Amino acid sequence: MAENGKNYIEVRAVGIASMLTWVYFQYSASYAFTRSQAAHLTMKEVVDYFATLYPGLITYTGTSVEAAGGTSAVAFDYTKCLAALDEIAKTAARYWWAIDGSGILQFHPLV
Repeated sequence: MAENGKNYIEVRAVGIASMLTWVYFQYSASYAFTRSQAAHLTMKEVVDYFATLYPGLITYTGTSVEAAGGTSAVAFDYTKCLAALDEIAKTAARYWWAIDGSGILQFHPLV
């Protein structure tokens, strides 16, 4: 931007959580679907989908996402990625999730 003969650069810092609200989670080219599997697998699917649109921002490791036993059925109907992660976590009894400062999804049981 130029103003009064001076050039300015405007920088806006956008957090990853904000970016997760930009994208609808989809599966098999559909925005309305149900996933019935262990919650940690669906959490990974959300991150994998988001990473196809914004590579390198969010990922997970072998130890950052712990297995949640049992089947978790979650219905998505034009659900943004942030809301999808929240909904999935609600189905996993006594688990919490976060994205750390390195962009790594953390999904663990409450201690």
